[in-house]
Amino acid sequence: MGVAVNLTDAVTAKLQATTFGSATVERQLSPKLTRKEMGQKIIVCLQGKSSVEQDRTGDWIEYRIGVGLSYPLNSVADQEAGLNMAEDIQDWLLGMANRRLTTSDGEFCLVPPFDMDTVFDPEQANETGVMFCITNFNYRFYKDRT
Repeated sequence: MGVAVNLTDAVTAKLQATTFGSATVERQLSPKLTRKEMGQKIIVCLQGKSSVEQDRTGDWIEYRIGVGLSYPLNSVADQEAGLNMAEDIQDWLLGMANRRLTTSDGEFCLVPPFDMDTVFDPEQANETGVMFCITNFNYRFYKDRT
């Protein structure tokens, strides 16, 4: 498999190593949710990739991994619980023990800061009764060009 797929699988496995409420965790290359799937679900996907030349022989490749949370809303308390779960996910991945991931391609390091895109779209939340937010994390990998 490719480097990006291996990394998204590693992030998915890291999230599956603990529990976040009753949320399930899955990797999707092209994220999709149907209305009946809009329960507590964590989706891991590649959001982007960039590179910076480190020296003559290698590059730093940075993979932007999106971790989306779908959380059903029935009350204000659910909104608070959903936001708390999003923060729990962020705290888990940012923990020092979880920042390094090793795949068959090599070692990746989570590089803070992270950013949380739209916390939730009020129209979508009202129409579907589901909050959806995405947190983007940057993982860096050294690629030897020799």
